Amino acid sequence: MENIINDYLSRKIEMDDEFELGCNGCGKCCHIETLILTGYDVYRIAKHLGKTTIQLINENCFVYIGDDSNLPIVSIKPRTADSSCRFLRKGKCTINEVKPNSCALYPLGRMYDAQTEEYIYFKQSIRCGNKETSTLREWLDSINIEEIDRMSIPWGNALMDLALYLQTLKNLHKEQLVGIRNIIFITLYLNYDTNKDYVEQLERNMGMLEESFPRFKRKHKDY
Repeated sequence: MENIINDYLSRKIEMDDEFELGCNGCGKCCHIETLILTGYDVYRIAKHLGKTTIQLINENCFVYIGDDSNLPIVSIKPRTADSSCRFLRKGKCTINEVKPNSCALYPLGRMYDAQTEEYIYFKQSIRCGNKETSTLREWLDSINIEEIDRMSIPWGNALMDLALYLQTLKNLHKEQLVGIRNIIFITLYLNYDTNKDYVEQLERNMGMLEESFPRFKRKHKDY
């Protein structure tokens, strides 16, 4: 993890730094084995496709436990033949209107600094030859970063609170830990009505966890 963070920091850019957009619409960046979804990604893709969050995950995703967070993580299941995103058709994204945050940010990535409570932006390594440039500030304005953050910041806060909680459960039996993770998975990804506000439901779900798990105390109360 330290090596990964150092690699990101070596490619860090500031608000007025220029970078090459590097996109010619080839779809190369859509051939990736792991494309992690936030809870809001799951919610809005499901809504766009007229599915429940359960149906979306069952049909299009796989779930694993994060090495560092110990939390359930949802990723789009790639096609077996070429590791392309299952929502890519003839080189075009079929969910472009609701594409995941990581896709919206591309060709940049970002990670959250818990100490400063700010995002660090970095350049991705894939380049496709397009020499058009933009500053970080211009790019973030163009993708409506304020709306992305309105959803991603509450999500990030929920993950931090739950990851800290799981660190206090080291002496639990494996079966007990699996049960708690399953409840967290339902809370983070499944217990949503796509016709209702996402953030309000996330807040409700986190409150239910706090009531259910006596040792779970949220640091971030207002999502």
